[in-house]
Amino acid sequence: MAKLDERIVVVFHTLFGAFLGFLVFTFGIGGLLSEFIEPSEATWLGPVGLFVCPGLGGLLGWFAYRHRHREFGGLGTLAQDAAGGVLLVKRLMVIGACLVGLYFLWQLAKSLR
Repeated sequence: MAKLDERIVVVFHTLFGAFLGFLVFTFGIGGLLSEFIEPSEATWLGPVGLFVCPGLGGLLGWFAYRHRHREFGGLGTLAQDAAGGVLLVKRLMVIGACLVGLYFLWQLAKSLR
């Protein structure tokens, strides 16, 4: 990693991961509002969460750059013909519906606090 352009890309990946970690802290756990408006006794909503979430995001961003050439098997066996393509689309629809359901359950759990 002796070239300047590679170092810039590593820094960009790390900062982007830290920014995404900050967004998780802000919107995912609602930490920014509780940090400045009302102090909370929860560990993740205080200054510890403010440092852990962006730090973990930056670490994952660096890890993503380091393993950028690694592939996970590919979709060759799933979508080789028309039936495989339809099956792949149906699997993705089920995963998407499960994610939407998980989001609504998460919102329900947050409203019961």
